[in-house]
Amino acid sequence: MRLTFAATVLIALSSTVAHGEPVKNVIVMLADGAGYNTHAATKHFPGGEAPFRNDQWLKLPTSTYNLRGGQGDLDNDEQDPALVYDPVRAWDTTPVEGESAYRKGFAAVNRGYEWLRATCPDSAGTMSALMTGRRIYYGAINVDGFGKPVLTVPEVAKASGRMTGAISSVRFTHATPASAGGAHSINRGNEQDIACEMFGSGTLDLLAGPGNPDYDNDGQPHSPRYGRVPEALWKSLQAGRGVTSHTAVDGRSFTVDASWWQLVERKEDIQALAAGSATPTPGRRLAMVAQVYDALQYHRAGASREEHAFSTPFLQTVPTLTDFTNASLRYLGGNPGGFFLMIEGGAVDWAMHGHHMGRMIEEQIDFHQAVQAVIDYLDADTHGNNWENTLVIITADHDHLLYGPDSGDSQPYQLVQPDDPHDDDNLPEHRWHSNHHGNQLVPAWFRGAGAGDFAKLATKVDPYLTTDGGFNPAGDGTIRYLGQDDIGRKLMELVSKPAARR
Repeated sequence: MRLTFAATVLIALSSTVAHGEPVKNVIVMLADGAGYNTHAATKHFPGGEAPFRNDQWLKLPTSTYNLRGGQGDLDNDEQDPALVYDPVRAWDTTPVEGESAYRKGFAAVNRGYEWLRATCPDSAGTMSALMTGRRIYYGAINVDGFGKPVLTVPEVAKASGRMTGAISSVRFTHATPASAGGAHSINRGNEQDIACEMFGSGTLDLLAGPGNPDYDNDGQPHSPRYGRVPEALWKSLQAGRGVTSHTAVDGRSFTVDASWWQLVERKEDIQALAAGSATPTPGRRLAMVAQVYDALQYHRAGASREEHAFSTPFLQTVPTLTDFTNASLRYLGGNPGGFFLMIEGGAVDWAMHGHHMGRMIEEQIDFHQAVQAVIDYLDADTHGNNWENTLVIITADHDHLLYGPDSGDSQPYQLVQPDDPHDDDNLPEHRWHSNHHGNQLVPAWFRGAGAGDFAKLATKVDPYLTTDGGFNPAGDGTIRYLGQDDIGRKLMELVSKPAARR
């Protein structure tokens, strides 16, 4: 394990910024909920190997715990020590009889599983940690323990002359794109507030995702639903004119002038932007809101827990995450001052909540394709953007309790196994131990400008973790890990420095 880690670090260090120049571009990519076993399951599926699972990338485990378990009284900003990742407690195989005390309908199995269930984080707090460099409480978007807004990576990037964007395969007001879009809220459920801040704060130049109130989850026209986006805001964006004023639950006010934005809804128009056969309106920010409600593909009709991956035809009326990615890179990439972009495969998490292994694999492979689009863009030195001036991070906001088929009492923490050829499905062998998140470490990959700096932040050791995310019962390993707050602080530092203009 030491040799593999050291070799990877040396490769990453060789890709640091040339001549000490600041990092120009930062791209953060998340497959929401994708832990080690999500990657293992997808790898076992034909065509599921990830383009970042090779020696060009530095791989580091990352802790995901929240500041505390919920909003509380908003009277302190102190870390709840019970939530801090503890390898001894996370890998405790001491048997526990009966049903889990934290997830009804699931066997407790052992103390480790129970601790991972009891201390699980959420996407709002974890993504906010990546965007602020500090632990954030469960359910909060970029606020401290007193509920006060804190500075974010996209805000700092914008102030240093970079353009900024956040795109997702789930609705743009959801926790992860909201956090990466520089929004702030004491409760992730305040989606109208989040929408108005994303459009009205001046932080974002681009946003993209589902969340169109005029369509259902199969991409069909639907009577408008304005619970997440205020009606006045949406109609003014569609008209390309008009001013909307909105007061958030915490008293902050936002004014959105629709003339700041160009709204693009149709798949054909988004694909034209991705291909370069159409160009955004000069002087306007770009919002690509696909004609579908909650997710690009996950909620399309036909899902079942036993469904084979790719067995139900995809919706033909919505773009892909790769379309969003290519359009975003084309739009942001020409800025001489650089850019910050977050790309989320958000429905990986939703499929895992629903125990839909087939659709989880679909969503993960869709994410891989977006990663490949980023790799191709940088390999081609497009707009002068390449691996020498661009940092790419691939990670997850948290994990789920997904393990192998014999991960009960006989082989705790067993990794997901290849498909049994005697089964009549195309899915890897697995077992779910929760319908919610867990507090496990998640893998993160780093490549490009400044990637080697992250190895220096991995100062904690998990002696039970193996390089592939498996269990080392001897507890004598040396795998080092860092925290999401460590990543966030480094990102804040990197984007605070104006990019060298050529």
